[in-house]
Amino acid sequence: MRRRPIFPLIIVLLSLSGIASAAPKMVTLTDGSVIKGEVMKLENGVYTIKTAHMGEIKIEEEKIVTISTQATGTQQTTGAGASNSSSLKDQTQQIQSQIIGNPEILGKIGALMDDPQIKQILSDPNLMKDVMTYDENTIRSNTSVQQLLSNPRIQQLIKEIEQGTQLTP
Repeated sequence: MRRRPIFPLIIVLLSLSGIASAAPKMVTLTDGSVIKGEVMKLENGVYTIKTAHMGEIKIEEEKIVTISTQATGTQQTTGAGASNSSSLKDQTQQIQSQIIGNPEILGKIGALMDDPQIKQILSDPNLMKDVMTYDENTIRSNTSVQQLLSNPRIQQLIKEIEQGTQLTP
């Protein structure tokens, strides 16, 4: 039995849901500078960050060492500071590109974000931290990911995304 590629789908759901922008972040770059702002999206390896003084700026993922929540100091290591699984990361970016071009799927993802149960699950500060490791074992063991995967609406959306994208086993 082949393993369904659900972890890239969860990463895509989380990145498209906007939870990355739920709180102001401190983005530490490889040159030591720190940018404060709201992470709007990650697309094709480029973060879009909305800052109070510079507006929206784009930063390549490999130039970012950490992303931390200002209030809690919770860090997400990415880019140059991460030991990411490039296969999982590549597959995620491929699926994300396909989803972005599908307004119907994007609408369904947006509708899911209105579900109070899903909102509560997505508020777990460790969820995004674990997802951003791009480590399948870390993601699989996160209890919030397990709750999302057991939600019937998420399961249905995953099936629709799998049918609408060219996923490789």
